Amino acid sequence: MISELTKLIGSIESDSGYLTSEWLERLRTFDFSLRAAARFLAWLPGIKPHLACCTITIEHGENDLGSPVEFIEFRTGGCPARKT
Repeated sequence: MISELTKLIGSIESDSGYLTSEWLERLRTFDFSLRAAARFLAWLPGIKPHLACCTITIEHGENDLGSPVEFIEFRTGGCPARKT
């Protein structure tokens, strides 16, 4: 499962600041385990160079039990329409 996620991440495709529909479809249909989902979220800042406009914020904190966690916030900000 993790090797499949690594392949998905490594195959990221973008065009003029937008993720390609083919890559988004592979992401949409990827069957995430909890472990793979956690790794994907940790990798998420790596997607920024492929997007024209987005903000990714990572904050360190604690969960309700006092264990350390990372809070990841991803905003697209409503990117303007792509010009053709």
